[in-house]
Amino acid sequence: MKKIFTTLYLSLLAFALSSVVLSGSLNAQNPIPNPDFEEWSNNEPVGWNSLNQNILGTDFITVTRDQSNPQSGTSCVKVQTVMHNIFIVGPVTMPGILSLGEITLDIVNQTGSVEGGVPIDTRPNSLSGWYRNQLTTGDANIIGIGLFRWNGSSRDTLALGYSFFSEQATDWQHFNIPIDYMMWEMPDTMNIMFFSSNLLSGNMVDGSTIWVDNLSLEYGPVATNNVIAAAAPSMRAASGQNLFTLTGMGSDV
Repeated sequence: MKKIFTTLYLSLLAFALSSVVLSGSLNAQNPIPNPDFEEWSNNEPVGWNSLNQNILGTDFITVTRDQSNPQSGTSCVKVQTVMHNIFIVGPVTMPGILSLGEITLDIVNQTGSVEGGVPIDTRPNSLSGWYRNQLTTGDANIIGIGLFRWNGSSRDTLALGYSFFSEQATDWQHFNIPIDYMMWEMPDTMNIMFFSSNLLSGNMVDGSTIWVDNLSLEYGPVATNNVIAAAAPSMRAASGQNLFTLTGMGSDV
């Protein structure tokens, strides 16, 4: 029973870029819930979802509140990759994942998904915030954002942005992730995700950690892109391994 996780949907697509600069909305509202991670309930930041859970009698706590060194205010969020030995199964490494969408993990049927998000009715051009991290050798953190719109029968992906953090940052650093628009429509749903490990490479290492604080959306000029995507991306664990792989990016990664 080594295959614990399968098909965790990740809001990151590969695309071929052909940028066209357009004028975006200057509305400065921030639709991100609890962007400074000051409010917490049931060991999760209010408005956010994590993979914190008990698996076969073992607690995997990958998202916690950190009040020892926030960027400002009284707290920030800590997202960490953890490894535990599960009886009969053996060592299992769980990446820290924090999402505005609902994360579902079905151990019995070995399936998982990330769906939904929060309402949005503006077109931001970037996601900004503050981070610091502690990386285990060979690993990297990922921050991603996706904007979507319901078309009557399914949800279209309108825009995406993501960034890898592969260098150690012991002090707080500002980040700004551009959002690339593939369809120039007004979104109705937004999801933001934080990963403590590089799930794209499958190299999840115990101890890799990212702290995040004070998120905001920036407005102004945005870019649209022509996209080539083979299929909706998914994550799965190879049989006999406790590792994720990502598919649906033109070729398996």
